[in-house]
Formats: sequence, structure tokens, C-alpha cells
Amino acid sequence: MNELEIIFLGTGAGLSTTRAHTAIALRCPDGTTLLLDGSSGNSALRNGEAVGIRARDYDHVLLSHDHQDHLSGLMFVQGNRSRETPDETPLSIYGSSLALEGLRKAAVAGKVPDIRDGAAYNHSGKQVMRWQEISPGRKLELGPQTVAWSFDVDHIPGSVGWRIESGGLTVVFSGDTMYSRGLVEASQGADLLIHEALYTDEAVEMAHGRLHATSGDAARSAEQSSAKKLIITHIDNFFHEDPTPLLEDAARHYPGPISTAYDLYRVSLEKRA
Repeated sequence: MNELEIIFLGTGAGLSTTRAHTAIALRCPDGTTLLLDGSSGNSALRNGEAVGIRARDYDHVLLSHDHQDHLSGLMFVQGNRSRETPDETPLSIYGSSLALEGLRKAAVAGKVPDIRDGAAYNHSGKQVMRWQEISPGRKLELGPQTVAWSFDVDHIPGSVGWRIESGGLTVVFSGDTMYSRGLVEASQGADLLIHEALYTDEAVEMAHGRLHATSGDAARSAEQSSAKKLIITHIDNFFHEDPTPLLEDAARHYPGPISTAYDLYRVSLEKRA
């Protein structure tokens, strides 16, 4: 495979009523499959199945922060993975200490019977999840040609974005954040910047008051980092049916290709010679 495929399993903001919460699958050129955030409920599991990605296919999960609309769905991914393939390796999860504490609490709420030493075990004593605390800038070797590292963003404490490089292609995921200089620096030259945007610049005070970005913020980040393409996600109910205002707002600040994600939206990146 010579392309990197990005599949949006959930694209709605926290109070979304018609879209699944945030989760993005990456199929990397070296065969590595990543999950960026875990949505809530069974959305990541269900929508993954709809596009041919089974729970057992994920090699690693990269968490952005400790909000339940971004991580609680991992309990269903893990449960299905363990049931369908009992001998599968544990689900490997990376995040900040605060994000992993949120995951641990979700596992407790989900009645996972044994949680200790950065791992979760089922009733048979088999390890079904393992998690590892990351520090910003520390490079993770996730596949033969796939690496990733996190960077601090401006949301709740412990929030990070992720830069993923695979087969000569780079994708940056903002997670939840306001405009962030750290994100701009981490996104330099990216083939694709996936950036949240709750509202347009007309409602900047409302967006920033909730520690989220506007579509203008996303576009300014793309322009300042020389990203080759921008996709806006984490979209509020106001724009589910018609995201045109987000696109028009972003286009005022960034001349490159812009699109708004929707559930099951698929994009492929190819390395140019």
C-alpha cells in the first residue's frame, strides 16, 4: 500500500445529536492501523465495522485528552476485540497521565475486573488493555515506517495533539484546542492538518470560552504551518446539515484545500515522487 487512508468514524462536538463523537482511523502505508481517540458508546466500533475495520485491526490508540466523548468508546472496542479474538494482543493506548486516568475511570465504570500497573485484565486474568503515559515530543515507534509524537495544546490540562509520520506522509490531529502556537509549530509542512472548529470567527468568544477553536483559528493554523490540506472536524449541531459557514470562514485565512469532515468520510494521501 502506497497511500495513507484517513477514515472519520466520528466528527461531532461533545453535544452533537446527529453525529458520532470524535474518532479517526488511520491506515498507514506500512500496514499499521491507528485509532485517534475512541468516541463514545459503540460509535467507533460500529462505524469502524461499516468501513471494514474490525476492533482487532487496531495496532495502537492515541488519545488527545480526558473527555468522555473522546475516550469512553474504547471500552466497546476492547470488549469486541477480546470476545472475537481472545488470543489477540492487548489494545495498546497512549496518552497523557490525565487522559489515562480518565481511561482508567472509564474502565472502572465499565466493570473491567482487574486494573493495575497500567493495564486492564479480564475475568480470565488475560491482559486486554495496556496504556503508556507519553510526554510531549517523545517519538513513538508504532510500525516499521510509522512514528508519532504528541504536543501540548490549549484545552483542558493534559490535552495534546498528535503528529503522525508514515511512509513519507504526515498527518497532524489537533485534538480539542483553541488556537495554539504549539500546534502550529508541530504542524509545519504537514500533508494534512485535521483541526477542530466548534464555531466560526463570528462566535469566537463563545468558542474560546469553551476552550475550543473557530474555523478561522483552524485556517490560520494551517496557513501558518504551511499545511498542504485542512480538514475541519468536531463540528457542532449548528453546522451538521450545512457546514458552508465554516468553510467560508476558513477560506478567508487559508488558500489551500479545505473540507469539513462527516461520519464515514474517507481521504487518501499519496506520496508524490
